[in-house]
Amino acid sequence: MFKLSALLLSAIAFPAMLLANDSSLLVSQDCLILSSGPVGWTATQVAEMAAANSSAANLLESERSALSASVDRDDRQQCAQLALLQRVIDDLACYERARSAAQALTIYQQLVGLERQKLLLDDAYVAADQLLRFANKADELEIKDGNRFELDKQRLQIADQKLESAGTNAKLRIALGELVGKPHSDVASVYLSSRYQPPSVPQSVDEAIADGLARRCDIQAIEQLCRSLSADSLPAMRQLLGSLQPGLGLAIALTSRKPLMALLHRDDDSTAELCRRRQQCAKLLDERRGQAEAQIRVAYVELHTAMARLEVAKQQLEIDEQLVKRSLQAVELEKALPGAELIAELSRLKSQGRVVELETAIAVAEVKLAEATGNIFRLPRAE
Repeated sequence: MFKLSALLLSAIAFPAMLLANDSSLLVSQDCLILSSGPVGWTATQVAEMAAANSSAANLLESERSALSASVDRDDRQQCAQLALLQRVIDDLACYERARSAAQALTIYQQLVGLERQKLLLDDAYVAADQLLRFANKADELEIKDGNRFELDKQRLQIADQKLESAGTNAKLRIALGELVGKPHSDVASVYLSSRYQPPSVPQSVDEAIADGLARRCDIQAIEQLCRSLSADSLPAMRQLLGSLQPGLGLAIALTSRKPLMALLHRDDDSTAELCRRRQQCAKLLDERRGQAEAQIRVAYVELHTAMARLEVAKQQLEIDEQLVKRSLQAVELEKALPGAELIAELSRLKSQGRVVELETAIAVAEVKLAEATGNIFRLPRAE
């Protein structure tokens, strides 16, 4: 007897999409294509729109402008303090724009994966429906009546996955619209298309760490502060420490009745505080470097693990493709009953879905590694 339902049960258990919420290398990019046909956004454009729309970065730049308007241009000390403030604010704004870009690119890659999975689910639903029709011809295929209910159940499971995928797609598009600052109606109507390209990654994790420590804007901001720390820059240091680490550098500002710009004047007796501020800055720099190194190591492991698993999934897919060919030949030679090729095709679609899932995981890990190493804007251009 031909056991359709048992084979189908294992064949259509499609892997769920990985929908990471964390923002976080080089992203393979094609285009977002509008439903009406013309080319829309590329991955690079999505990153640039999200960076430009970063609310945290825009607020920092607004603060930069406000400080510039408040300073006494005839006061050299205030001008020196202002220059330091602006340099550090620029680095912090750069960091925030990179974070926003990474979040948008992560969603972009997840949406590309969902669109590819949708096509596979559509094919699986058609195959399951055809199998159900075969099952309804119980006398012809020698299948017990009970099997048709199992097959119908599996078809409904695929239908449920299609609905879940559509809902996730809609939510991600809403989130993407918020990040890039575009109306929901525009983002909702965009169709995504992207080729998967093998990633270009650092040859070693040590190389990635060295690159990240040299490039990250948040680290550059702290390094700038530590290099510039002196008795003359101490007033600005107090303000900047609070931006880099909430709670630091605020004691004098909170206890003083002087206006903010007045605090940019050098104190008469600051030797003891200067020593403590240097210690704070050095500790803050060490902690941020340690955090960056840990983030890079995790992203590097995730990327290489997904790449290794993809190779295994591709081998499984090759086996399933051969089984589909054999099943078709067997049905044509009447060595297997009609429907055997559909079961093999469902198994192949499952393996194909696994490949798509891992390719999406690689693309997301690439973005995460790019953010961790400060390379989020170094994206390959589409040819």
